[in-house]
Amino acid sequence: MKKILLQFLFLTILANLNAQQTFTVNMGSDGFSFDPAQLTVNQGDIVHFNLPAPHNVTQVSQTTWNANQTTPLPGGFLFPNGSGDYTANTPGTIYYVCTIHVASDGMKGTITVNVVTGINDIHYSGAGKLYPNPATDYITYQIKGTSVVHEIKIVDITGKTVKILQKPEVSDYQVIIDIANLNKGIYFILVKSDDGIESRKFLKA
Repeated sequence: MKKILLQFLFLTILANLNAQQTFTVNMGSDGFSFDPAQLTVNQGDIVHFNLPAPHNVTQVSQTTWNANQTTPLPGGFLFPNGSGDYTANTPGTIYYVCTIHVASDGMKGTITVNVVTGINDIHYSGAGKLYPNPATDYITYQIKGTSVVHEIKIVDITGKTVKILQKPEVSDYQVIIDIANLNKGIYFILVKSDDGIESRKFLKA
């Protein structure tokens, strides 16, 4: 019975692997705002913060956000140098600020995370391919066309980076990635290439 339940859980997780999108939040043209300051994403999408120092990105509570204060949310994300990736796993509204400029310039933003329902194909037209999925020891990323891959990053479901490949070795338009040392679970792969940043979800079995 336990084995059947585990198989059902595994199939449920696999069935809900969705094509992911990556959204980028930059510094506003005035130098003291987030752009966009309000962002709506789907559950499982990745938000890439791309701000220069001394700006930081700190998740806060709604009360702290409303008051233009700086107390970090316990367990929330914190990117002290202004750059980092947040995986939107929890539906609802996420509040964040730049602790240096929120009081003086109102530098803050929100992320609205929509619930994902239904089953979507993890592969989508016009993008590179990732296989096998699930995988145990290695995953292979097949590059789209002749695009040059500059970096591959793997993050866990909490948004923590667990592996980075700078200028990965490419053979026959493929990059083979060793995941043998990763714990079992759901991960996201972020591929930075000439075409931008692509993200996919995979299961380490």
